[in-house]
Amino acid sequence: MNVLNNKLIIYDGDCPLCRGLKDIVVRLRLVKEEKLAVYLSLPPELQRKIDAERFKNEMALIDLGNAPTIYGMEGVIAALSGRMPFLMIILKHKW
Repeated sequence: MNVLNNKLIIYDGDCPLCRGLKDIVVRLRLVKEEKLAVYLSLPPELQRKIDAERFKNEMALIDLGNAPTIYGMEGVIAALSGRMPFLMIILKHKW
């Protein structure tokens, strides 16, 4: 199952931490580079899917259809769960 079908991980291209994490997940082949995008490179219709206040502190996992955007650790776990299915256990547990 490919969790990232129809989804993109959006990160802040000006944030050194975000860029570093992006490089790590690509280098480890956890996520294909085409599934990651810099917020400012998105067309306006995709930028509107992201809450600017939340995005200041959290990466976003957007759906190219109509599913809601997921932020922060929940989005990271959802994105990586296709390669590491055990992460779905964490995602299902509401803290």
